[in-house]
Amino acid sequence: MKIKKAAFTLVEVITVLFVISLGMVGALTLISQNIKSQSINEKTMIAYQLAQEGVELIRNFRDTAWNNGTDFCFSDPDGLGNLIMDYLDDSPTAVVGTAAGDLFLDEKGMYLHDSVGHTPSGFNRLLSVSPVSSERPATQVKVVAKVSWEDHGKPYTYSLETQLYDWR
Repeated sequence: MKIKKAAFTLVEVITVLFVISLGMVGALTLISQNIKSQSINEKTMIAYQLAQEGVELIRNFRDTAWNNGTDFCFSDPDGLGNLIMDYLDDSPTAVVGTAAGDLFLDEKGMYLHDSVGHTPSGFNRLLSVSPVSSERPATQVKVVAKVSWEDHGKPYTYSLETQLYDWR
């Protein structure tokens, strides 16, 4: 007499493999999205810090002008357009075009606009200063720091805006 043993049918095996593969695809998609989000978050945080540095550089320029007895005012009704400034600069420099705002990393890991001997960072920072009111000389200016970069082929921009006053 033959004894019959219970076994899996081919349909049951295929069904189990299908369910397991669906779970694996879902897990791999989640991991991939997590890595992409982590990269975007990291670069957004760097962009925020670069924008904050840009605003602080203009604020320092204003304060230094005051300490030296010069007025920090702008008579240009259109503002100063695109500016670049690094932590080593005494004053902002006007530039034409957005490529002039490209930032590079020096050997200390500091961001500079000087490309000579430095590594491209992938970030671009442009500053703009414009009067808030029509009074001349302007006693209140709007400072905008705009940082742009690209991540996974998609462009991103972070803008930080503040107003500086002649409160003396």
